[in-house]
Amino acid sequence: MSLPVDAELSGNLVQDSLQVTRIIEKYVKACGGNALADVKTEYRKGTLVRGLAGQVPFEIRSKAGGRWSNEQVFAWGDRVVYLSDGNTGWEQDTKQITDLKPEDFLYLRLLLDIHAPLRIREFYPEMVFAGSEMIGDKHTLILAVKSEEGLSTELSFDEETGFLLRAGEMYFEDYKDAGKIKRPYRILMGNGSDENNPRLVMQVREITHDQDIDDSYFSEPLCLLALKDSPIYIEWKETLADTTAMKECTGEFRYAPGYNIIITREQDHLFFKINEEGIKYEIRPASATDYFIKYINLSFHFVRDSTGLVSHLELGPDRTRRAVRIAHAGE
Repeated sequence: MSLPVDAELSGNLVQDSLQVTRIIEKYVKACGGNALADVKTEYRKGTLVRGLAGQVPFEIRSKAGGRWSNEQVFAWGDRVVYLSDGNTGWEQDTKQITDLKPEDFLYLRLLLDIHAPLRIREFYPEMVFAGSEMIGDKHTLILAVKSEEGLSTELSFDEETGFLLRAGEMYFEDYKDAGKIKRPYRILMGNGSDENNPRLVMQVREITHDQDIDDSYFSEPLCLLALKDSPIYIEWKETLADTTAMKECTGEFRYAPGYNIIITREQDHLFFKINEEGIKYEIRPASATDYFIKYINLSFHFVRDSTGLVSHLELGPDRTRRAVRIAHAGE
């Protein structure tokens, strides 16, 4: 005997609700369960990488009650802080103070609130199971969610581990122990579709808990930020490089799929661009194999192999990003 339509619908809603509950409970347990509630403060330190534009150090301070601040220091001393007192969020920099947009505030709460896994149903009161997807080699379960402000997105959870892997265009990777809980140490933001909209990578190096953090970090900002020395800025000194050394650096270097760095020479100047259609920028020599862009904390380090030929280049002051040579000039 078949069920009446309304009874069948009611049964489906119950099953959907149970599925949502199971997914969220598994997520909370994966992140530490009851140990999450015991964390009162958290300090995170690391760097942001945006395409080729260099690294930006950040310091995140979070406190129970949804209070947090994220300070970033750019190459020339410019600073920006995103902060919340638990109810309202602001963006403060060296030029202005503005209220955070609702969608930005929501994503930052998910990223910076130390109790976010415990509060995720508070952030998104409406949750519906919406199927599955593959993220890399991981099978995930999708929840279609909506905030109190009516903002909709999708959350994808690893079916095996329970960890949150995606929230809209924000991806969480490299979950590791941070004391008695687990946190993602690598977060990717944006779709990285082209050089004008590169993917932002947030790499956490250090997480500590239960340090004293003054409440002033989370108070409504009343004045602009002062400039601050960047801990990773290098002031390069330009030198002379002969045309033979420059010629040896020219060619095409594969940074990522569909993302090639092209180095060309015009008389005694070197230039770089991203792909054939990219904008051309001059890079200035600090040595025969080290180059930089003036006014931007972006540097190029050409590395030779055992035969003396340039085989790849390393990017940035820490030289952690690598592009492999795939063609010489004119090939």
